[in-house]
Amino acid sequence: MEPGILKPFLTGCMLTSLVIACGCGGQKESDKDQKAEADAAWNQVTVPVFNADSAYDWVARQVAFGPRVPNSTSHDSCAHFLETTLARLGCDVEVQRAKMPGFKGDSLPLTNIIASVAPDLHQRILIVAHWDTRAWADEERDSTLRDQPIPGANDGGSGTAILLELARAMQTQMPPVGVDLLFLDLQDQGQTDPENPEQASEFYCLGAQYWSRNKYPIGASHRYGIVVNLVGGKDARFAREGVSMYYAESVVNKVWQTASKAGFSDRFLFQNAPAVTDDHTFLNEWGGIPTIDIIEYDPQTGHYFGPNWHTHADDLSGIDKATLRSVGQTLLEVIYREQ
Repeated sequence: MEPGILKPFLTGCMLTSLVIACGCGGQKESDKDQKAEADAAWNQVTVPVFNADSAYDWVARQVAFGPRVPNSTSHDSCAHFLETTLARLGCDVEVQRAKMPGFKGDSLPLTNIIASVAPDLHQRILIVAHWDTRAWADEERDSTLRDQPIPGANDGGSGTAILLELARAMQTQMPPVGVDLLFLDLQDQGQTDPENPEQASEFYCLGAQYWSRNKYPIGASHRYGIVVNLVGGKDARFAREGVSMYYAESVVNKVWQTASKAGFSDRFLFQNAPAVTDDHTFLNEWGGIPTIDIIEYDPQTGHYFGPNWHTHADDLSGIDKATLRSVGQTLLEVIYREQ
């Protein structure tokens, strides 16, 4: 993903208006009754518990392969691990393989992996992460290791780990709707030329570009999609990202309200943030699926994301189980409360 590549109609922060009504006499009885009914309905739904320890282990398994960059043994080994693990967890697994043009004019091997839960259900939800890692530590401006690939514990590893743990949890209790877990490749292999951001955007999210043109499962009706990216950093916070708000504000509201109800309002901030180009950009614009991005927002760093982004510090020491749990449990709550 690239913070400097913003759609013209989405630059800057979008603001929401808050209308605060004041009244005398306290809360109406009807309001209290509605709240009680809502609480009762919430408590009637049984939702699996997201295991953050297991999710952390999934991150560690990926990092142990080394950087998962295309044309490497680590990339091939991780792809095999994902395919076999998802099949063992009971998912229907399909693999998309193709060749995609890189910004250097080279040809990059693409491996998208789709794991379907409850494949017989026509109405489905799409949950997405990228599993490749950055081939350059381009945020280490003065480092001799700048041209070396990063570990990608958070950027790539955390989202993938959450999807793996969702797959495990959903086998213990089938969800009320079909769920497709989409592991996208070649998300983070774009160029880093700040003087030509529009051209750079063409070479990011190649897996999302390919899947959006070649959707699988064929004929599936996805109600909406949720991308998770950079979702394991210590004390990470998630704001309402610009592309998500433009294309799928109702989905943002659903997820953020669910997170608040589940006790994660300290993580999911009711704050709007600038747009970023990420996998959801192409799923919305090319795939026609209203899709949001749960992605770390840290305005203090100056580049949108957390301090370890695109550096060799993106290793296991920066992964926070509490962050993994806040995102993973929110996703389970959203999935199991679908009607």
